[in-house]
Amino acid sequence: VVRPGGRVAVVDMVLPEGASSEGHDEIERIRDASHARTRTAAELRRWFRDNGLREIGAETHERQRKFDDWMRIAGSEPGSATYTEVRRLMEANGGASGLAPRLDPQTGVLQFTQHVLFLLAER
Repeated sequence: VVRPGGRVAVVDMVLPEGASSEGHDEIERIRDASHARTRTAAELRRWFRDNGLREIGAETHERQRKFDDWMRIAGSEPGSATYTEVRRLMEANGGASGLAPRLDPQTGVLQFTQHVLFLLAER
């Protein structure tokens, strides 16, 4: 709810265009049971527009994440069943999900790309 002249700002991860929402959401739901669905930037913009909000600013960027840090934020430590399953899915299907996982051959650290949208609008 926002009054006329009010502003709404949203910062959220988004699905890159062409990526598989099914694969991305499967990884996210196992990591975090409260996850519903990752949207594209176009979908979020359309929701704003369809609800009478005028976009006044938007910025997307890619954030490089370390898999272990990302899993710890969700409460999963290396060796846990959740950690093991998410890592397996990330390595098997992460490319199609838009997460672009990569394993550093020297350190063995798994990293991936998270796409983020900052969207500002007013009524």
